[in-house]
Amino acid sequence: GREPLFIWFSNKWDDIVDCLYVAIIHTIVETTKKFVIMMLENFFNRKLFIILIIRL
Repeated sequence: GREPLFIWFSNKWDDIVDCLYVAIIHTIVETTKKFVIMMLENFFNRKLFIILIIRL
């Protein structure tokens, strides 16, 4: 019949949505991490650079 197929599809759809949600969250987290690390590296490199200039 038609109903089991519909139920199967809606269950699959939930799985797909969950997978997409997890993938999107993961991507956002990874991108944010890279961005934060880059910012921190730039910040610390600049600080070290300034300290070196002052010492010289």
